[in-house]
Amino acid sequence: MGTTFRVVVISPDSVRAAEEVSAVFRWLDSLNQSLSDYLPHSELSELMRRSGSRQLLSVSDQLLEVLQEARAIAEASSGAFDPTIGPLSQVWRRAFRRAEFPEFDRVAEARTRVDFNALVLVPDSQGIRLLMDHMQLDLGGIAKGYAAQQMLDRLMARGFPHVLVDAGGDLAIGFPPPGKPGWAVLPLWPDDNLEPIYVSNTAIATSGDSFQYLEWEGQRYSHIIDPRSGYGVSKQRLVTVQTSSGSQADALASLVNVLGGDAFPIAERIAGDEDLQIWLWENTPKGWILVEFSNM
Repeated sequence: MGTTFRVVVISPDSVRAAEEVSAVFRWLDSLNQSLSDYLPHSELSELMRRSGSRQLLSVSDQLLEVLQEARAIAEASSGAFDPTIGPLSQVWRRAFRRAEFPEFDRVAEARTRVDFNALVLVPDSQGIRLLMDHMQLDLGGIAKGYAAQQMLDRLMARGFPHVLVDAGGDLAIGFPPPGKPGWAVLPLWPDDNLEPIYVSNTAIATSGDSFQYLEWEGQRYSHIIDPRSGYGVSKQRLVTVQTSSGSQADALASLVNVLGGDAFPIAERIAGDEDLQIWLWENTPKGWILVEFSNM
């Protein structure tokens, strides 16, 4: 999935814990073979080669689950989050590799192939239909959080409640370490006086352009693409979302990065979660400012 996964387990039985962690990483490898758009023979890549056929394409349980959630968030956000963003992802990955702004006509052409309405789910038949030619699905905005949550759930079901899974900064967190108020998490916020927050039984995802961006003619473009315009987000934001679902935290962090504060009511409807919290930092001419939202 293009990132590093780390699992922390606190248990008196280190041998069995190591065995279970190894097993969950093997499961992660199989999930990557299903969800990755980087691997040429992944389940996702094989499906995309058949786009436009309008045939019912059978998919695995895991891929269907991720696509269902991604499709629902796309609809709720009117396409500000869109799992069919793959054509634009390819254009911008090329631009980042070359450190060159993408050609306008290339962006415009890719944008014509981004439309979540062309992704039709048929859950009763365990399948999907891809209605447009040359569709490219990109689950990078949700897959890491989904994987982290599933790894946590599997380890907890095997008798290991004190677990933290880190999927490149997307966290799925179980019960706190014994005798502690929670897992100490230090968010990557622009705050000189930042102190850890202590959390448990939750998921946290952070999204921003601190490390991945393109500067062109005095403008900064994030690696996070607005599917509606086709261009990287030019408003510098840093977003952290905390909620009970790893996949939702991951996707909502990207959504808030695209929409800013306008995403708050959408996120609240999607999450339906009393634990939902959003921290939105924006870089303004006066420096970084924080808008904090919680529905608790």
